[in-house]
Amino acid sequence: CDLSPPGILAAQNMATIISQALRLRNYSKEWLNLEIFHKTDQVKPIVLTIATVRDEFPDRWMKYRSGDKESTDRQKLRTLEGYLDRLNRLITEAKLSDNRAFDSTTIKLLLDLHPEGSDKRFRAKESLSIVCAIFGINYSFKGIGKRPKPMERDLPTETKIIQIYNSMNYFKPTHRIGTKYYQWVFGILATYGLRPQEIAAIDRIKSFNPDLDNWLYLDGKLCEGIKTGNRMVPPLLPEWVELFNLKSYPDLPFPKQGNLQRRADMIAQFFLRHKLG
Repeated sequence: CDLSPPGILAAQNMATIISQALRLRNYSKEWLNLEIFHKTDQVKPIVLTIATVRDEFPDRWMKYRSGDKESTDRQKLRTLEGYLDRLNRLITEAKLSDNRAFDSTTIKLLLDLHPEGSDKRFRAKESLSIVCAIFGINYSFKGIGKRPKPMERDLPTETKIIQIYNSMNYFKPTHRIGTKYYQWVFGILATYGLRPQEIAAIDRIKSFNPDLDNWLYLDGKLCEGIKTGNRMVPPLLPEWVELFNLKSYPDLPFPKQGNLQRRADMIAQFFLRHKLG
């Protein structure tokens, strides 16, 4: 019998009949063949395909997380998008067809796309284990996809940060978004320790008030919402607010309602392209 709801029900019915035969002492191989195998409808195994997993995963995952009262719907959707994105990337990278069975062989193939100890393998294991839990797939991930060791971070000194900021005055504009905006972003990240996504949540009216020591007020309603919720943020080095001219808050070069992660990626790409550290 297949490991599925109808298969399990058929197995339970068979077990009941066999149990009665054993108690009545009329059990034999011939009886088993005649009364069970020839009289029981064959239960067709349900083949779980890649297309089925991709299509049904969102609804099943939301039901799976329905008991989680700590997370907001927005946070759940963002987590779901992350799992789906990773799953689709793995399937695309492995060049698998939609009608391929999503079984243990396929799972191993997807895991083996990346070497053990890598971040990508860890993320793949994370997504695939959730899929297995939701669809009732029995697969052991023991010893697979261990969390990678964090890389050492060479944090710049305060002097170095100021040097980098000043060097941006001499960058040639090579992007439709002016260098001055990225320079201001650099100053904000260094002074307040924000995530790049949170810049869109800065309330201009309530922030940079000298009477409040130039704290920032972050309001998720100004964008798609922020991960850690609305809050006040003090400057790590108050003198940098003036040094980096942070009160000059430039106009955001993005629509008010846009993909926050995409904005953050653009900032990261600019920093990497100019090797800002």
